[in-house]
Amino acid sequence: MSSGDQIKYYAGVEGGATLSTIAVIDKNGKVIATTTGSHTNPWLIGVDKCLERIHGLVTDVKKAANIDESHQFDSLGLKKYIE
Repeated sequence: MSSGDQIKYYAGVEGGATLSTIAVIDKNGKVIATTTGSHTNPWLIGVDKCLERIHGLVTDVKKAANIDESHQFDSLGLKKYIE
């Protein structure tokens, strides 16, 4: 399969102060896999630790979805928390 033929996957992270969840969907909006991990609130743990945890979530959900680790998502969205 050429790089232009790769399956498109999209991911979204809901980062909370208690837990964070990442979901992967395909181009039709079908949920392929979800994974939950530690919180990713940068105000509590700092930006570097937040990015490290998001990277871990991405790695874990790719394994759960049987997606090659080198495959890049076509989009990765982060939910913004607003009080």
